[in-house]
Amino acid sequence: MILEAAISIADRGSDDAQAERVFRKALYFARIEGKRKGFLECTVLLEMLDFYDKRGRKEESELVWAQITEIVKERYSEIVN
Repeated sequence: MILEAAISIADRGSDDAQAERVFRKALYFARIEGKRKGFLECTVLLEMLDFYDKRGRKEESELVWAQITEIVKERYSEIVN
């Protein structure tokens, strides 16, 4: 799975740019698969959030968190509100 490859590259820590490209590709495919924002997309976004947090990339981390929040509010509004 593409997400597993992204996590592996990120864990090695040798090529952050490549890891980020693979995370974005995994996110692209998750969005296609789900056709609606959902579980798979959030899974990829959470891994990206962890990736950015570990590298101190606060701005990117906040953008990803905003996307996760939007998905949760959209899909699970009856639980969140």
